[in-house]
Amino acid sequence: MHGAKRMKVSSGGAVVTAVAEENEQTRSAARSQGGGEPGTAGPSVARTTASASVASTAAATGRGSATASTGAGTVGASDDSESEVGVGEDVGLGVAAGSSSGAGVLDEAVMDPSQFPELDGEFDVLHRIGQGTFSTVYKARHRGTGLVVALKRIRATTAPWRTFNELGYLIHFGGREYVTNVHKCLRREDQVTLILPYFEHRPFYKYVSSMTLHEVAVYMKALMVALRYIHTENVLHRDVKPSNFLHNPETGQFMLIDFGLADLASVSEDAHKGNVLLAKIATNMQRAKLNRVAAATKEYEREAAKRSARSSKRKRSLTRAAREATQASGASTASTASSSSASGASKATGPIMLGHERLAQLQAQGNDRKRARVAARAGTRGFRAPEVLLRVEEQTTAIDVWSAGVILLCMLLRKYPVFHSPDDLTALCEITLFCGSREMVAAAAAMNRVFRPESLHPRVDLKDLVVRCVPDFGAPELARQLDDAIQLLEACLELDPARRVTAADALDLPFLANVEAPPLPPD
Repeated sequence: MHGAKRMKVSSGGAVVTAVAEENEQTRSAARSQGGGEPGTAGPSVARTTASASVASTAAATGRGSATASTGAGTVGASDDSESEVGVGEDVGLGVAAGSSSGAGVLDEAVMDPSQFPELDGEFDVLHRIGQGTFSTVYKARHRGTGLVVALKRIRATTAPWRTFNELGYLIHFGGREYVTNVHKCLRREDQVTLILPYFEHRPFYKYVSSMTLHEVAVYMKALMVALRYIHTENVLHRDVKPSNFLHNPETGQFMLIDFGLADLASVSEDAHKGNVLLAKIATNMQRAKLNRVAAATKEYEREAAKRSARSSKRKRSLTRAAREATQASGASTASTASSSSASGASKATGPIMLGHERLAQLQAQGNDRKRARVAARAGTRGFRAPEVLLRVEEQTTAIDVWSAGVILLCMLLRKYPVFHSPDDLTALCEITLFCGSREMVAAAAAMNRVFRPESLHPRVDLKDLVVRCVPDFGAPELARQLDDAIQLLEACLELDPARRVTAADALDLPFLANVEAPPLPPD
């Protein structure tokens, strides 16, 4: 198929063997280079492990290809510049939750204050924590109280509505159910900076290779509680991944951060009724949109008036020239000049829309842009749900549950990341290797999309895969707990979003219902 990107794939059995062998190699490398067990491997070993993906495993063990298409065309390789992808995994983008200055903090170097004029000398900026597509995060200390905070400097090129949404969601949800709080928002000209609580945490790759099933359950319990909390308001986070769900193994605390891509779910009009938050946000967004449309309409009418005035002046000039030509050359020449002047005036003026016509045009253009944005690849590669990869416009809170399921798969396999494809089509092929070709075809059809694999691959037995990768999880005393974990995993990685488990229902499944919720971080 034209435009489709090919990728080598392998059978489910080959994937099981390859992933298991890769994990064994990783454990051996960790013991030899890190001086201990896998969980204590040095950064170089961990980064090497994280760079491996299912795509490379499949390419090394099998052969095949798949193409996916929709009614509008082929879903294939996309321009990465269009994707809303976080840059820099496990650097704590939008770092959150409470911490005060501790031993050694006062000895940290301070960055040049002139680089942060919006702070007005209120904070000492210590160093950069991380950088994303839309923002850069710094660790800072309040000069008066010594409180350590995180500064999230949003880039000036970021759309204002994105900043407005993020701040609104932080204010509404922040400080409860493992969701980050926000202290204040500073603005100087085009620079907007959010002051967030600082949360001390460990990168995901440093502890994922040594997590027990109980620790996995506690992690998922906190994550599902946070997702249930925001999903109750029909808000999707859109970028659930380990570096946005921070964890401190020493304190047992968790924090969901970075609402830069958060948005309202695609819900029916009836679902909006009685929902105070949705009504408030919808009203604010509608008011802002109407203000933009009104300003654009006025600007258009001013430009139209200027064009009309210039055209009239030009027409008078041409008419005068035609009159003079008529006096000199006769009636036939005058007729030709008049025809030319009329044609020139028509080209100069063009159709002038009335205010309400222009308003309708701008609204239609805005709807087109909105549809294009919703259909884009929002989120981080490797964690996008099938409906996002298939460009389904009606997206719900189920996309966050899929991302949570991918995190659970990483923890059960002790491998991070599992999916790491360069484009949407390859991502769909990676998912197909795990979930099965027939299942992907059926799920795509349910979403009014077409997925055409060139070869069929059976669904991988996830329990067998987990035991092969982590033999310890196959111990007889863990059999019941592992079965419960696989049940949750399969419910989260359901390809059809309409049948995927919700965060609230996931908390009622045995794997999470049998563990206590971890402590909330300090405000």
